[in-house]
Amino acid sequence: MTRQITEMGKQGHLLEKMIKDLRAPLTNLNTAAENLKFYPDMPPEDRRGFEDIIIRESAELTRRFESVAEESGKITSSQWPLFDVLSTDILGCVVRRFEQDVDVSVTMTGVPLWLHADSFSLVLVLEHLIRFVRKSCKVSEIDLEVLLGDRRVYIDIIWQGEPIPQEVVDSMLDVTLPDTVSALRIADVLARHDSEMWSQKHRRQGYSLLRIPVPDSPRQWEAPPKPLPERSEFYDFSIAECPQELGGMADQPLSCLNYVVFDTETTGYRPSEGDEILSIAAVRIVNGRILGGERFERLVKPRRPIPESSLPFLEITEDMLQDEQPIQVVLPYFKDFVNEAVLVAHNGAFDMNFFRRMEDDAGVRFDNPVVDTLLLTLILDEERTDYTLESIGSWLGIEVVENRTIMGDCFLTAQIFLKLVDLLAEKGITTLGALIAATENVVEKKRHQPG
Repeated sequence: MTRQITEMGKQGHLLEKMIKDLRAPLTNLNTAAENLKFYPDMPPEDRRGFEDIIIRESAELTRRFESVAEESGKITSSQWPLFDVLSTDILGCVVRRFEQDVDVSVTMTGVPLWLHADSFSLVLVLEHLIRFVRKSCKVSEIDLEVLLGDRRVYIDIIWQGEPIPQEVVDSMLDVTLPDTVSALRIADVLARHDSEMWSQKHRRQGYSLLRIPVPDSPRQWEAPPKPLPERSEFYDFSIAECPQELGGMADQPLSCLNYVVFDTETTGYRPSEGDEILSIAAVRIVNGRILGGERFERLVKPRRPIPESSLPFLEITEDMLQDEQPIQVVLPYFKDFVNEAVLVAHNGAFDMNFFRRMEDDAGVRFDNPVVDTLLLTLILDEERTDYTLESIGSWLGIEVVENRTIMGDCFLTAQIFLKLVDLLAEKGITTLGALIAATENVVEKKRHQPG
């Protein structure tokens, strides 16, 4: 309420100032115009004097009007509340606005990040800029991606082609956005987010981007209110011991394959003793891009209660699972999501062991190639003894947040996988067949190591 009263006071003061500032030039203009109209035979020097008044006062009127407009924009923008929002919510809204557009395909990529932003105005800006890029750069495919900067989140509009000249980018600042009450400009929205925009080359060869930095949210780094206790890790290297049918995929470049990166949450480590899957999460990778909008996330109702000994390590409770479907129903949905993609997981043998035991009951077969990021790490660092996602992510220079979920682990694994693929390419491992052979080789070495 105090803020609203303050803003109303600012508006009243601005209105009073506008009336006072505009009265003098308007009066002078009116006087000069009346004299020119009613005294057509006045001496030439008097006429030139009145014409000078009209030119001078018109310029002054324009200056004062622009000053008032600027102050009004500041007051209007200061009234917009900024909220913490996930990037996938904002980018998802933008993508949906283009679902029926036959001229352009917009894809959300990257890892979800927390922003501190005005969602509505930001969506309008991004929609307008995408339409501008499509038309001016003559492209039909555009990606939307978020990246973590220095206390900022970069929203990137990406296309194949050259960057947009800065003078063209600047010319868009005065564009008025549709569907806004106070005729907001792109410049107003950027100012509210303490932002600017520019175009540059993208890290992908032959691609460019238009970048808008926006405030991030402290929630990016918040630890959970009550951190879960550490659970002892169980690592299974057996996935490389089972021959995989790669078919025509064997000779395909890793960069050209489609992947589904997945993770599971279970009641324990021993499916042979009754432990079961409680949730499955996954995200898709296509053409080296993490598609943040293509995700799978389902809770699973186990056939028996969660053991009391497992509850302290889980964020899932019995109450959360009461209305969920059993694994026999959920697993076919997951298989449909995976389709023919290559499966990627960290310590994947563990998760696949649970799947294999339920394939008959669910009526599905997971005969997809499986890649384990744990084993890929060993190819690059055979002496490594810390196999946790956190350790490997930090080793690769990936930002690892504390407040992680099963979906968060999927995104982290996806980032790790893409980094590892780049590093493995430097060692000449560029196809799926070569990758599987390298994992088999490193496991064979591991088996013969003492201890």
